[in-house]
Amino acid sequence: MYCSNCGCAKDETDYILSSQANKDRLDEAVLSFKKNSDDFEKITPEGLLDLGFEENYQEPEITDWCTSSGFIYYSLTIKGVSFFTEDGVVILDGGECEVEIKDLDKLKDLILSLKEL
Repeated sequence: MYCSNCGCAKDETDYILSSQANKDRLDEAVLSFKKNSDDFEKITPEGLLDLGFEENYQEPEITDWCTSSGFIYYSLTIKGVSFFTEDGVVILDGGECEVEIKDLDKLKDLILSLKEL
């Protein structure tokens, strides 16, 4: 990008930020992200163990044509409701329907509610 003020070339970021309106929108988006990312507690193995999840190890699967590596996952069943981890999130297994849970605080509330039934 060419800067008409000084005659020099600007990279794309400098060009975008040269507009006050664009800079304000970017600053607002960054603040919004920071605010919203603090609204939930990330799910960690320690958090899952504190909630009563069991750590399990899935053995490697070896077939004639393929070998998959083993992996650790966490599971919990309360009042017939099953939870398990997959790809860094907790899955609520509802039979035909699965729901992803990414917020540890919401997971805690759900588990406490199930235990109180």
